[in-house]
Amino acid sequence: MNTTPAAQRGMTLLEQKRFPEAEKYFRDSLAQDPNDPLALYHLAVCLTQQDRDREALETIDRALALEPEVSGFHAMRAFVLVALRRIPDSLAASDEALRLDPDSDAAFTARAAAFLARKEWATAELAAKKALELNPENAVAANQLAHALRFQNRLAESSEQTDYMLAQDPDNSENHA
Repeated sequence: MNTTPAAQRGMTLLEQKRFPEAEKYFRDSLAQDPNDPLALYHLAVCLTQQDRDREALETIDRALALEPEVSGFHAMRAFVLVALRRIPDSLAASDEALRLDPDSDAAFTARAAAFLARKEWATAELAAKKALELNPENAVAANQLAHALRFQNRLAESSEQTDYMLAQDPDNSENHA
């Protein structure tokens, strides 16, 4: 699987969180190679970041049809399913991601999102902590942990977590939420 120049440009734009522009380049790349699972994955990321979750689900499912053994694709599917409020399906997708890679911080982050959606604060806390244990720089998991603590009325711990996140990445708008 060779990366096209369009996909490379899309990756740069994705890293800059310029999702509509990145989407265009991933679509251009897929016009050259419609069976590029990585381009499909990145397109799904762009789509879900633009709240186009049904389209994102179709796209990540296409990637999974091509590469069913990629843990990250299942984790992405789990995130999309949370956005679609399909929590049991999301947990099943994160379970599959963990079966394929028991050390997937993305899968634990997806699980934390699902448990937050179900208002299972303590379970969300555990999943977010596991994700952070695997990848201390996982900003999404750090944010989830702060939320899980706050919802458990552990405000001092939540505040400490938020302060830590802001110290690590003061420009991340997610850390100010």
